[in-house]
Amino acid sequence: MKTIVIFGAAVRGIDLKNKLINNPINESVQFYFCDNNSSFWGQIKGDIKVVSPKELRDFCKESTEIYITALSYAQVFAQVYTMGFDKIYYLDKDSNIIVVDEKDIEGLLRSNVQHQYNRIDYARNKRAYSQLYKLLLELRYDEKPDLNSIYGYSKHLYDFQGIHKGERCFVLGNGPSLNQMDIGKIKNEITFGSNMIYKAFPEWGFHTKYWVVEDAMLIVQLQSEYVNSLPEEVIKFFPMTFCDYADLYSYDNIVPYNLEPDFIGATNFSLKPSIINWGGTVTFSMLQIAAIMGCNPIYLLGVDFSYQYKKEDEGKIWGLDLNKNNHFTNEYSNRVLSNSASYKMYDAYACAFQELKKNGIEICNATPNSMLDVFPIVDFDSLFN
Repeated sequence: MKTIVIFGAAVRGIDLKNKLINNPINESVQFYFCDNNSSFWGQIKGDIKVVSPKELRDFCKESTEIYITALSYAQVFAQVYTMGFDKIYYLDKDSNIIVVDEKDIEGLLRSNVQHQYNRIDYARNKRAYSQLYKLLLELRYDEKPDLNSIYGYSKHLYDFQGIHKGERCFVLGNGPSLNQMDIGKIKNEITFGSNMIYKAFPEWGFHTKYWVVEDAMLIVQLQSEYVNSLPEEVIKFFPMTFCDYADLYSYDNIVPYNLEPDFIGATNFSLKPSIINWGGTVTFSMLQIAAIMGCNPIYLLGVDFSYQYKKEDEGKIWGLDLNKNNHFTNEYSNRVLSNSASYKMYDAYACAFQELKKNGIEICNATPNSMLDVFPIVDFDSLFN
């Protein structure tokens, strides 16, 4: 049976639904809405169910037509195209239905890349801007992208798939509880750290085996500090969109990975090296990378989940209060951090727990006094008896 999915369940989507459903040729067609707004998922709008992007992935590619109503249609096109859909249409600003044919694909993917790059200054990234769409095409078919010929990097997350099968690991957040434990106990374990975790390396006397970053603002602010502070032997995971960013060639052990843009958010936990899904926190990305490497069990440390926020006059939460003790080091207070949304993180962690459990991967939270109640709690010291 033919299926039509209208991507965008707001006013333009409902108007298009009424137009299409009243066409006699669509009499036996199954209709759905899809939307990146999680508050719509499972609702019925105009007698049609709203599905999530995760559910959309499982729709039959041969019999499904996608109609994109979002004004930012290039972004959504990249999203559904990399899922494997070919029959894609979008509404222009005048609500005309435009058929996406072969000659349009490159332009739409390039436009999506440009949108991502416009978030910060990518003036020196012309080569990345002109080449990244090729990687999107490869990733659509779960193929290992040829980063070596495009960027000069020989490694990709594919090369780490299953490398630690059946071995336990520790995924470190950056919470203040890291200062409350005998962290030296994990010196010889498989460890993942992120962001400014390297500030603790001198005091610890060792470094994490892997290091991950995904926040554009942090990369812009701290790129030179990363180069100078991260030990050569640490394996460093960067989002693919930064492959050609200034000074990345100065690093050793760089591994680019494909970070799904934030419009799909915490709804998917990836076990495929072709993609890492964004979940509002780099810890969500580290969990996916650890699972792809085959780590089992996985233990969380430093995931306090006790963020203290500043508030606007109206009382609306807008970002971290950098005068509070949110991290293991107060040096975070010297940086402009992007907003942290606890509810987004919580949904991501819940998604991670369900997917890991479904795939037989044990995960526990060994963070002392953690406020995160998603994962089973385990005493840190008991892991070394």
